[in-house]
Amino acid sequence: SAFVTLAEAWNGTKWVIQPTPNPTAASVSEFTGVSCTSAAVCTAVGFSLDSSNNNVALVEAWNGTKWVIQKTPTPLGATGTVLRGISCKSKTACTAVGDYLGSSVFLTLAEAWNGTKWVIQKTPNPSVTTIGSILTSVSCTSPSACAVVGYDFGGSASEVTLAEAWNGTKWVIQPTPNPTGAQQTLLNSVSCAAGTACRAVGYANVGSSTRALAEARP
Repeated sequence: SAFVTLAEAWNGTKWVIQPTPNPTAASVSEFTGVSCTSAAVCTAVGFSLDSSNNNVALVEAWNGTKWVIQKTPTPLGATGTVLRGISCKSKTACTAVGDYLGSSVFLTLAEAWNGTKWVIQKTPNPSVTTIGSILTSVSCTSPSACAVVGYDFGGSASEVTLAEAWNGTKWVIQPTPNPTGAQQTLLNSVSCAAGTACRAVGYANVGSSTRALAEARP
């Protein structure tokens, strides 16, 4: 009666289900993103729902033989934590992003894998927000160059685009446009070919229609 994690691997001919562990007593366990640097090195992220119905960040690593749950830190004061996207440049350099529920709003979250453990990185949040900010996707071209996208509720109940960049030292919010007349605008995924060349996609609700959205950082 529970949702459980799923991983499948392509062997050149067909997809094959791989056994994945689930946190003990979790009523929900879900993967939302995966990144591989070789056939024997992959990391998946997501969340599980604990016995108190709180979201808990979930990270599992593939070592070429099996998936293993990795311990992740929880932000101070968080009552729920979700990881939504991950990008790895090597087996010792991964960045995962998502959000956590603070005292009353959702706040951005980034965690970095250094080959030994996951460490929380400080991420900024837009200064005016009513419900919070969510990070949905990350793309890294090196350990010192990453971009994340998502959305922020920006002082109202309607989402607006959100992007941040990692320069090797800190995360910085970057200005992003929103289509004219849009009541709701979200960025769901990002891919970078170089530190200064990224494409992000999502959607915007304009009037009674939902439209595809793409933005570029040249």
